Amino acid sequence: MNARAAMWLSPARAADPEPHRAQASEDDHTGLSFHSGRFFRRETMRDDPDNTVTPSEQRLLGLRAMRAARARLASRDRALAGLRELGAALRAAGGAG
Repeated sequence: MNARAAMWLSPARAADPEPHRAQASEDDHTGLSFHSGRFFRRETMRDDPDNTVTPSEQRLLGLRAMRAARARLASRDRALAGLRELGAALRAAGGAG
């Protein structure tokens, strides 16, 4: 048998070894579920400090949203006032009934 045939007929070898997995302590099962002989993190228990919004950041976001809402309302009020002035000018000119 040639080398190519031997390669195809030989048992498969793992290309990559099994990755190292951190072992959970058997005493601490908080936020972990056990399935098929392995521990897995529960997604609902995940605490990621880099992507967690703090109370002070929540206040800033609320303040920013409130300022944006006020700016939108002021812009709409200015547009309505401009339309009223235009309507009054058209009525004075006799263009609109």
